Amino acid sequence: MKSVLSWIKSNLMIVLSGVLILASVGVIVWAVSLGGASAEKASAEVKKMTRELDSFSNVDVPFPPADVDAPPEDISGVTINEATLKHLGEVYGKMNSEYEQTYVPFVQINQDGHRLLVPGVLPTTEASHLRHEARTAYREAFEQMFEPYDESRPDEPRLNAAGPLSPDELQFELQRVEEGYRPSTYNSAGAGGLSESDRKAIEGQKAERAEEMLVERARQIHLYADPHIQSPGFPFQVGGWSLAAGLPSLNQIWEGHMELWIQQDIARAIGIANDVDQPDSSVIEAPVKRLISIDVIPGFVGIDTTGGMGVAGTIKSGGTGGSDYGGAGGYGGMQSAGGYGGATSAEAASAVASSGSPDSPLSVDYNAGPSGRTSNVIYDVRHARMVAVVDYQQLPKLFDAISEVNFMTVLDCQIKDVDEYRALLEGYVYGQGDAVQVDLLIETIWLREWTSQLMPEKIKTKLGIADAQPDVGAEEEDVY
Repeated sequence: MKSVLSWIKSNLMIVLSGVLILASVGVIVWAVSLGGASAEKASAEVKKMTRELDSFSNVDVPFPPADVDAPPEDISGVTINEATLKHLGEVYGKMNSEYEQTYVPFVQINQDGHRLLVPGVLPTTEASHLRHEARTAYREAFEQMFEPYDESRPDEPRLNAAGPLSPDELQFELQRVEEGYRPSTYNSAGAGGLSESDRKAIEGQKAERAEEMLVERARQIHLYADPHIQSPGFPFQVGGWSLAAGLPSLNQIWEGHMELWIQQDIARAIGIANDVDQPDSSVIEAPVKRLISIDVIPGFVGIDTTGGMGVAGTIKSGGTGGSDYGGAGGYGGMQSAGGYGGATSAEAASAVASSGSPDSPLSVDYNAGPSGRTSNVIYDVRHARMVAVVDYQQLPKLFDAISEVNFMTVLDCQIKDVDEYRALLEGYVYGQGDAVQVDLLIETIWLREWTSQLMPEKIKTKLGIADAQPDVGAEEEDVY
């Protein structure tokens, strides 16, 4: 009996068809026996049964397409029975399993290494001391990136970077060389009797010692960079709000985190390229010789900015303003030539829909870059620009390192030559390769699966993912 019931469940369409056919035959026999109007009524009943039977085998079913970016395909004429439902369940079950195996690890990769500077400071806090602590921790995070690699903290970006020897350091040591030479060469006539050969010998020793000192410094570090956070040459973009008077807004703290995370990712890529975890390597052999600047372009690409394409060169400017979009190295305020990535508010790109179904195909905009990626319901896109001196032959190694970190992509690269001899006079030892200065536009991706949990309400409203427009306090009113 169980086997019969099992067969019926698996062949439900056949059973239903048989029942309807038998019923139709019975109706026809009954109608013929009665004749006339009853026959017409019976015929109508048969047609109704037939349409009902056809409906079981003419269902439109949305089915996953071969192209993952295409919408579902509507397949008509499908017969709905247990076998069909089982097949569809297997297909969508496999898709859900693949989603878990791909998207979830992507979120983990995207989130790793990007922690709150002060736990609990975002997305909301009434504790003013947390905001003050975040400001201090923010500045310290930039300074820590110059430290040597720490194998006990492999996830924290370290560059082992320093500037070249200062002229004062060189002069002090060269003075010692000269003073150490004179007593053995002075004759009874004193300094005035110093021979020409003595002078040349002294200059030769000073030149040798200067070269030794420059190479010694180069052997001690993996990268040249100005480590003084308040110096105009400080390479990282540091938000002016972190030094400005008054309590920073939550929106400023959020943007500060985003700018810091982006720059930390770029620092990680430089560290990978330069083998900072290898104490025997140094800037002399490294692909990246000198970090000049990193600038995070304000705004979300595709929503309130067109990104960094076409904005050449460093875009730092002076000032210590307190805007939500931070500032440049040395606490400078930063804006591109047109406000947001080269576009004024009237010229800004049309916002890409941030709300809607994540199953819908994502829009592409190749004006924003060769990847075509812009902010959408799944992730946000931010652009950053890095200017550095690089060994030209090892440039592919830098590109590979950037692509290894958090889904970053190089969208544009501008190159110009570097005078190595002039650089040497300034204390930079670049090694034997051909040094060039590169200006890279880098695309970064931020999955909303985790970032939206840390966003202040006004940022979420700006992106179209807030439930409702929040009440805005007085300190937040002039953010945008």
